[in-house]
Amino acid sequence: GEPWEWVLDRASPGERTFRELVTDWLERGSRWSENTRARNIPTINRLLTEFGDVSLSKLNRTAIEGYLAQRRSEGIAKATANRYLCAMNVVLNKGVEWGYMRDNPAADLKIVPEGRKLPRPYREGEVPALLQSLDAAERDLATVYLETALRLGELEKLLWADVDLAGRTLTVRGPKNGRDRVVPLSGSAVRILTERRREWKAEQSEEHADLRVYGSRANIRK
Repeated sequence: GEPWEWVLDRASPGERTFRELVTDWLERGSRWSENTRARNIPTINRLLTEFGDVSLSKLNRTAIEGYLAQRRSEGIAKATANRYLCAMNVVLNKGVEWGYMRDNPAADLKIVPEGRKLPRPYREGEVPALLQSLDAAERDLATVYLETALRLGELEKLLWADVDLAGRTLTVRGPKNGRDRVVPLSGSAVRILTERRREWKAEQSEEHADLRVYGSRANIRK
């Protein structure tokens, strides 16, 4: 029931390279969010440097395993090696689904245990010092993060429809665990969001209305 080329381990119908598969996947197969995509593009580019011109029929477990071993010998962290393998699996699984290849040669490779690194809480005085070092707009954003414990993606996607200033709550839609949650707002958060609401109204026009509270402004990674 398989093409004879596959049975003989020769080129598959419509032979493609790994680069062509990645290009197709980025254009129409990726389900990564904008933030996840931005974080993983450097990983994808490293994989393209190594495997970009390799035909999918020639891509095998030995080559992938050897590449990961080489990178680990060069001193990359276990977490970085795991990201390479995860990205490779995501792309190759889509190649199998689309019929570009018979199977995923990376499927049986194991993630390397990374161990858990316990976070260090801020010490007394560190949070005020951090906030004091920011300009006014970033200080307000950082305060909203601290007072609500929202993730970056959650605050970027937060809509005004999900903010109840009178009731002093906001609702996070579609979080990682799949269950919406209601977050109570502190006095500081209410004050900042009330001011942000006034700014937001002034920013809107008849041609364009952004219904998000902050949108991309919520990204203060610097």
